Amino acid sequence: MNAAMPLIADRGMGEPISLAAMLAAGKKVAPEAVSLLIQDHREAVAFFDWYQHCSDPVEKAEVARRLCTALRAHMTVEEEIFYPAARQATGDDGIVDHSMAEHDEARQLIDHIEALVKSGGGDDDSVAELREVIEDHVADEEEKMFPEVRAAGLDLYDLGCRLAARRGELLFELTGKEIAMADAPLHMDSPQIPIAADQALPLFADGLRNAHAMDKNCREMLERQVDRLENYPAVKNRLSLHLKDKDAQLQRIETILDDMGESPSTMKDMAGSLGGNLSAMMNAPAEDEILKNSAANYAMANLEIATYESLLVLGEAAGKVDAIRVLQQSLSEERAMANWLAEHLRETAVMFMKVKSEGGQASH
Repeated sequence: MNAAMPLIADRGMGEPISLAAMLAAGKKVAPEAVSLLIQDHREAVAFFDWYQHCSDPVEKAEVARRLCTALRAHMTVEEEIFYPAARQATGDDGIVDHSMAEHDEARQLIDHIEALVKSGGGDDDSVAELREVIEDHVADEEEKMFPEVRAAGLDLYDLGCRLAARRGELLFELTGKEIAMADAPLHMDSPQIPIAADQALPLFADGLRNAHAMDKNCREMLERQVDRLENYPAVKNRLSLHLKDKDAQLQRIETILDDMGESPSTMKDMAGSLGGNLSAMMNAPAEDEILKNSAANYAMANLEIATYESLLVLGEAAGKVDAIRVLQQSLSEERAMANWLAEHLRETAVMFMKVKSEGGQASH
């Protein structure tokens, strides 16, 4: 049996939506684009505070390195995804160009700090200067750009999902899986994987088959609801978008299984499909169908979140790092769906009462 290996991809790597991805294990951030970026800002400040209070030079250098890595990922997703969307939605070229210029200034300092850390040195003054630049940038975005973006009518959950998925890719690119937690002498223990890769592989494959069946189940439920919805356009539109997520998630799992020489379970898929049809059909005759379905969708999204969290751990234990990358995107999509549903449950209930009071078809 192979020796147990350290678990490199911690929760933060599995849920790539937090600036402190390697430090704030277990922290959850709703993948709404502006909220996500604001949370990154708060955690950047926490990094600076941590650095300021470090007395151990080795620990201080490691905090600086991780801070710079996190800032690079944050700035890149803003420039690649968020800023183009903000520019198009608001038409405010000036505010976007100003933020880009602030990024350029921050990158020069980051380059300098990273070079010093790599050579075994440090520079408290440069870190303090970087903090000042970042805090000015944060104020500009949160007081000017973000309010404009929120007022522009963008689908911030879809945008947040794309930011989160790209962020996960960048963290892998910037850190590399070869980085061992033993190289980072911080006060944080890396959990050990108490199983060899060859033993974890069949568990991962079975988990993928279960997830495939569950995704088919969910897709059947969503498709039936979308076909029936009449008086809830916002819900219908969001569920329609999530149907596309489901197609992509199924394709990702099938590709991973195919690369492993495995295939989905026909029996599990049939059971999942039947379950999805029955779930949707049972709620269809109900007078409060929309409310029951909203609750069921929210529960299903959270079940999928839990499933993908487990799959990321199993995939890491099996040594399937490439698979983790694509499964992270599925996890981000489910978090986006769960948070959208949570934020619209009350709104949907109000709409239900309104339509019912007006004598309309309130059920769906």
